[in-house]
Amino acid sequence: MNSSSSVSEPVEFALLHPHNNKRCKNHRDNGHKLNQNVQTCTFYLVKIQVFKIENSPPGAKFDLISGPSESSRAMGKIKQEDSERFRLRHRFWTLFSERSKKHTKLFSNISPGKYSWLGTSSGMRGINYNVAVGKARAQAEVYIDRGKDDNGVLNKKIFHELYKNKSKIEKDFGGELIWEELPDSRASRICKRTMAGGWEDEEKWENVHSDLIDYAIKIEKSFSPHIKNIEKKFK
Repeated sequence: MNSSSSVSEPVEFALLHPHNNKRCKNHRDNGHKLNQNVQTCTFYLVKIQVFKIENSPPGAKFDLISGPSESSRAMGKIKQEDSERFRLRHRFWTLFSERSKKHTKLFSNISPGKYSWLGTSSGMRGINYNVAVGKARAQAEVYIDRGKDDNGVLNKKIFHELYKNKSKIEKDFGGELIWEELPDSRASRICKRTMAGGWEDEEKWENVHSDLIDYAIKIEKSFSPHIKNIEKKFK
C-alpha cells in the first residue's frame, strides 16, 4: 500500500492468522493498535483452515479472531483529535516564540511544545511567568506552585502576600487582574485573560499573540519587585 496515497473511503484489511498461539496474540494486539491509530482502514484478524475431502477441490474455512470494537474506534478518534490539537498548539507556540522575541526576552530560551502552556521562572523557585492557551481563549499568568512538600500551604501564603499588594500591582499593570487562590488545588495563580481567541482559529493567532506578549511583559514588570521581597521572607 502506497503510504502517500489518499483514501477517501474506509478500507478493510484481513490479517490471516497462522496456527501459532504466540503469534496469534501478537497479531491480535497489533490489530487492536492498528484499529486505534489508522482511521482510513479497518483491520480483522482471521484464522483460515483448508479442508479437502477425497478428490474434491480444497475448501477454506474462515474464523474471525478479532476485529474493530467500539472502544478501539473511540480510542482511535480520541488519538486523532489529540494529534491535531498537539500539532496546532505546537505551531501556535512556535509563532508566539518568534513574535515575542521581538519584544521581550522572557520566553527567548523556551522551546515551543505541544502542551497548553509555556513558562519561565520569575527568579524565585516555584513562581513562574506563564502563558497558556485554550481552544477559544488565552492568558498570561503568575503561577505559584512550590511542589507537594507542604501540601500547598506555602503556595497560599505566597498568594496572600502578593494579594496584600493587589492595588499597587494592578496600578503598575494598568488594569484589573484575576486573582485565583484555587482553594481546592495545591497551586494558585494570578492572570490576565484575552478573549481574542485560542489555538483553534489560526486567523486570530496574531491578535492573541499580541495580547499575550503585552500582558506577560506587564505582569513581569508589576510583580517582579514584590516577588523579590517575598523571596527574602520565604527562602
